[in-house]
Amino acid sequence: MLKKIKYKNTAWVDLTNPSREEVSELTAEYDLPTLTEDELLHPSHRAKIDWTNDHLYLVLHFPLSENSLTEIDFLIGRDFLITVHYQAVPALMEFAQILDGGDHGKRKKEENFHAGHLFYYMIRELYNPLEENLESLQRKLRQIGDQIAAANETETVRGLAVINRQILDIRRSIEPQKEIFRLLGEVGLKLYGAQFSPYARALFAEQTHLSGLIKNNCEIFAELGQTNQSLLLIKTGRRLQLLIFLTAGCLAAIILSLIV
Repeated sequence: MLKKIKYKNTAWVDLTNPSREEVSELTAEYDLPTLTEDELLHPSHRAKIDWTNDHLYLVLHFPLSENSLTEIDFLIGRDFLITVHYQAVPALMEFAQILDGGDHGKRKKEENFHAGHLFYYMIRELYNPLEENLESLQRKLRQIGDQIAAANETETVRGLAVINRQILDIRRSIEPQKEIFRLLGEVGLKLYGAQFSPYARALFAEQTHLSGLIKNNCEIFAELGQTNQSLLLIKTGRRLQLLIFLTAGCLAAIILSLIV
């Protein structure tokens, strides 16, 4: 499915599960390299950034579904932004609604608006649910802390396992983006000029912020896991002591009965 939105003087073309014909038409229309066309049709398992004199090509991944990462390819020129993905991305759908409605109230009026600006706002829209998810996971970790205090080991282990998977999915997608946005500051300068530098730095800062939330959650998770394990060992030790005591008592009774 192909969707085109014109925002100011910039065109956004969004392709969901595109056919080879659709990709070929776009690469011809925007004069993209044949190699890029081939890459758009095949999944990439790592984040990357490539560039020419007139456009950027980025591959980023986002944890949009359970137990899997969704790849989004970005082709960014001066006056066009192309996104390619193979499943629906709710954040992009919401972003399209914002653009269809005209200027967004939170968006300042940039002079000489170009596709680099549009990419900046798009990434922020993609990052918003991740930040909300990480904050939600932190609240769930606090609840698990209460379960540990209540000695509810079964629920604690189950809850930690679910949260661990979610944190790892976000971490796998976000950590590689740090180097991508660092390089964006360099190559974006060549394509868009010095005025784009604050936007590239802001994206780098957004990624750093998410990485910080991930790190905090990982630290809390590790502490809770260690505490729960310690309590289990203590409880197991007490049960073992009780079992030894009862066994010894039974043996003593048996021996006594034999003597008598």
